[in-house]
Amino acid sequence: MNPRAIPGAIRRGRLRPLGLDDPFGVEGHPSLIRKFVEFMFYLSTANALFLSRTGLMHIRFAGGGVIAVCGALTLFIMLLSRERQPLSVWFIVLINMGANVSQMAHGVMPITGEGLSRFVHWLSNIIMLCYLVRDRATQKRVVLFMTLIILALVSTGALTTEAKKIERLGLEDVGGSMADANRLGMVSALFMITMLFWSLRSAKFFRPALWVLASALLAVIFLTVSRAAVLLAGCGLATLLVAIFAARGMRVGGLILIVVALVATSQLGYLLTDSVDALDERMGQRSSRLAVYSLGTINDLAHTLILGRGLGGGRQTHAGIESHQSFLYTHMVYGGITAYPYLLWLIILSVRLTRLVLARDYPLDHRLHLVALWGVALGIQLFSNSGYTSVACIYAVAMVEKYSASYSRTRIMARRANRPPGPGAIALPLRTPAPAR
Repeated sequence: MNPRAIPGAIRRGRLRPLGLDDPFGVEGHPSLIRKFVEFMFYLSTANALFLSRTGLMHIRFAGGGVIAVCGALTLFIMLLSRERQPLSVWFIVLINMGANVSQMAHGVMPITGEGLSRFVHWLSNIIMLCYLVRDRATQKRVVLFMTLIILALVSTGALTTEAKKIERLGLEDVGGSMADANRLGMVSALFMITMLFWSLRSAKFFRPALWVLASALLAVIFLTVSRAAVLLAGCGLATLLVAIFAARGMRVGGLILIVVALVATSQLGYLLTDSVDALDERMGQRSSRLAVYSLGTINDLAHTLILGRGLGGGRQTHAGIESHQSFLYTHMVYGGITAYPYLLWLIILSVRLTRLVLARDYPLDHRLHLVALWGVALGIQLFSNSGYTSVACIYAVAMVEKYSASYSRTRIMARRANRPPGPGAIALPLRTPAPAR
């Protein structure tokens, strides 16, 4: 390539400057094996979401069994390739063991028993996505696939349910873990934010397509009339605005994005007037879920300090409702031996992400993108039972693992390189002097 053409190619996005997008060497390389794992992820996800439509939901292990097999094959591939296992994999194994011990105390069959198979699916999806997002191109295809499959589910299997005289969009017959309106809205919020951050650094001709997809996901959020989804989407959009005005080279494209967003929001508000009015009405109502945040919850946690109550009676709190919060739900159903490793895992990932965000070695918009992803993922877990098993949370965890783990290893290597030699160490020359002639 002509050296004079390099600056123009970088500005047009055809060439990435070394060290700008990948300063820590975290990006993998496309390979046939990675494409095979990508195909397995698409197959297992689509199969699980469309079980009721394909008629396979009455066959045992037709959905979860496929996910488990794909996860096991991916783990085998990673072991053969000698790739490092993410920290999250080991924590989820520990959480899985705690849940199995707690349920076995209630006479439930381990691994495949009631309420335990979800942990196997969670582990399998974590393994697959942590492996896939290591390649940037594969990561983008995964986001595009999840966005398209959400829109396909809404267009083919959406049902309007009425609760408290408010119509909401749901996927009761299809959708698997996204059948609930709140879960569907929150998952849509995460991938909408991902699409918008992606558009900041994408090629100019591809940006309108990303904006259209993000607008479609925003419409899904309004149709679900989910207060949690709107709150999470708003926080993500606020982080996007900070990235637009604070990051270098983002202002022109970001201002165009803001104009497009304002136009799209006004049009959607006009087309979805009923949903917007219903959402406004719900915003003025007090949520009954706040009743779990009281002193009575401490008593519930004390009774499940080690083992949980099981799925039979563990879902109900002292207030007579489900907790709708992942930590409380996990604590009461599966006990403290499951909930506290889960809480420790969240704290460790948050600390590692904080260190990365405070570092200035990485572009600001990329760091804010990770903050937005992790914030929405924590929000999903805050507003839903076992929200950590959601594919949106799993994707966010995989992204945080990809960058924070590599940054931590880079810091450790830098410390070792700058560490003075210990007592009695012999300093050896870097090069052997050439023999004198």
